[in-house]
Amino acid sequence: MQSRLLRTSLGSTSTSQGDLLIAPPSLKLGLAFLAPSILLSFISLYFFPILLFSVFLLIQTARVRFVFDDTSFSLQNVKPFSSELESSGENFVVGGENRWRYDSFVNYDFFPESFPILVYFKETQTPEDKWAEGPGGLDKVGGGQLHFFPAIVDTDCLKEEFAKRGCAKK
Repeated sequence: MQSRLLRTSLGSTSTSQGDLLIAPPSLKLGLAFLAPSILLSFISLYFFPILLFSVFLLIQTARVRFVFDDTSFSLQNVKPFSSELESSGENFVVGGENRWRYDSFVNYDFFPESFPILVYFKETQTPEDKWAEGPGGLDKVGGGQLHFFPAIVDTDCLKEEFAKRGCAKK
């Protein structure tokens, strides 16, 4: 597959491989936690877990890709020492592939809107008997499985692609 860069209308860059669109990763969140956690760790070791969390975010930013194809959104991993993608494996909460059809989206959002730290979406593709598992147990409305992940991706690109591909938003 030949890689090329696509400019989105928001000015972000996305990589397209064949019929896949890979949203560009973003170091903003990891670096936003890293800088103060380094300084605060010198003051007190109580801040060391924040430093570890920021390193975790940076590793995940390098490792995880958010991929759009003609019908679905998925999470994939970058193979070590390569730019090739591979399956991210089964969803650790409810099982099954980390791949969701756009028409199964019930809602999505970014928290906070001004500097997203967390990305949320709700979908109905996961079997209904699994909807209350994991973060689904927090859902007071019902009607799908909740998913949360840190904003380690260009969120402007993610918003644009969710909207362009008809993902429902309430």
